[in-house]
Amino acid sequence: MGPSVWRRSLLSLAFLAVALLAVPPSADAETRVALVIGNGAYAKVGKLDNPVRDAGAVEKMLRDAGFDVVEVKRDLGNSAMRRALRDFSDRVRDADIAMAFYAGHGIEVNGTNYLIPIDAALERDIDVEDETVPLERVSQVLEPARRLRLVVLDACRDNPFVRSMRRTTGTRSIGRGLAKVEVLTSDTLFAYAARAGSTAEDGQGSNSPYTTALVRHLATPGLDVRLAFGRVRDDVLKSTGNRQEPFVYGSLGGASIALVPAAAAPVPPTVDTARVCRDVEGMSSATLLGLLASQYKGTPAAECITARLAELKRIETEKPGEPAALPSDAHPFDGDWILRISTTGSCAKGNSAWTWTWKIRQSVVEGPVNRGAARGTVSRSGQLVASFPAPIDASRTIRIVAKLQGSRGEGKYEGLDRCSGHVALTRR
Repeated sequence: MGPSVWRRSLLSLAFLAVALLAVPPSADAETRVALVIGNGAYAKVGKLDNPVRDAGAVEKMLRDAGFDVVEVKRDLGNSAMRRALRDFSDRVRDADIAMAFYAGHGIEVNGTNYLIPIDAALERDIDVEDETVPLERVSQVLEPARRLRLVVLDACRDNPFVRSMRRTTGTRSIGRGLAKVEVLTSDTLFAYAARAGSTAEDGQGSNSPYTTALVRHLATPGLDVRLAFGRVRDDVLKSTGNRQEPFVYGSLGGASIALVPAAAAPVPPTVDTARVCRDVEGMSSATLLGLLASQYKGTPAAECITARLAELKRIETEKPGEPAALPSDAHPFDGDWILRISTTGSCAKGNSAWTWTWKIRQSVVEGPVNRGAARGTVSRSGQLVASFPAPIDASRTIRIVAKLQGSRGEGKYEGLDRCSGHVALTRR
C-alpha cells in the first residue's frame, strides 16, 4: 500500500478521533449539588450503626453520577449541623438540582418534623426547638435551586427519645415516625423511608433497606425521579415483608426530570463512501483493512472494506503454491517498468501512443507522464491502480488499471469522456 493511501487512511482515523474528542459538553448541562448527613453516634441513646455507612453509600452514588458538589458530614452536633446547612446554602444558589440526604433519628412534635443531632438530650418536649434542627430549615436551604429540590430522609427509625421524653403539657403531641409534610414550593419532593406516622428499619446489613434500594435506582441515567422512587418503594416493601412502605410528598410538573441525565447518543461521522471505497481498492494490508472496518462499522463504506478483505483472503487461498520467501520489506513487483499506452480514435487527438518508465517500490507506483506525475499502488497479487491529471484538463483524472504477472502486465486506460486505450507493461 502506497504512502498516499497510508496518509489518507491515517488522516481519516485522526479526523474521527478529533471529532469525537472535540464534541463540546451539552449547552443544557445542569449544575447538581448535594448535602449528605449521617448521624449515628448519639450520646444520650443507643448508637445507630447504619446512618454513617448509609451516608457513605449515597455519597458514592452521587459522585459516580457526576454531581458537581457532594458535601458529606458525619455525626454532627446541633451547632455543626446548623452550620453545615448554612454553608451548603452558598452552593445551592447557582444550582439547577439540589438534594439533601439525612440518615439518623428524627422526631415529630405537634405536627412539626425535626432532625436530631447526636448531642441532643431531649429530656422534655419543649427542648426540641432548642436541641434539634427543623426539617423546614432544610427546605429553606434548597429553595434557590432552579429545577428540582429533593429532600431524602432515612430518619423514621423507631425513636428512643420518644420513650424517655417528659411531656410538659398534655396538649403537646409526639408522633411515631415523621409527620406528613405539606409541600408549598413547586418542583420540590420529600422522600421518606417510611410513610408518615410509621417507622423505618435500620436493617441487618451494612445499609438500611431504604438506602440499599435508593443507591440501586435513584441515579439510573434518564430515569424520572418519580419512577425511581417507585422502584425504591417496591424494593423496600419486598425486603421488609411489607412492614415498611416508603412515601414521597410533593409534586413536579409534566416534564420528565432525572437526577442523572440519559447518556447522549454519539453522532455518527459523515462518511465519504465513494472515497473510502477508492482508497481500499488497492490495499493489500489485512491489518489496516481490519482497523478501517472497525472505524467505519455500520456505514455503507464497511461493505467495500469487507469485500476487499474477502478478496485478499480468496487470492491467498487460490495461490498454486508457496513462493520463495521474500525479505520482509520486499515486494514481488519492485523494479522499473516500461509502460506503453495506445489510445483509440475516440480520443481528442485520434490514435496516440506514449511510453514512460515507472518505478514500483514496496507497492508504490510512481512515474512521469506528459504533464506531471502518476501515482498509484500495486497489490502483491499484481493488481495495479494508478492515476494522473489529464494533459488537456488537469482538473480531470486519467486512470490506469492493469494486472501484472511475472515480468509483464496488461490493462486499460480510461481517460476523458469516451477516450480509452490499451496498456502494456514490461519489467526492465
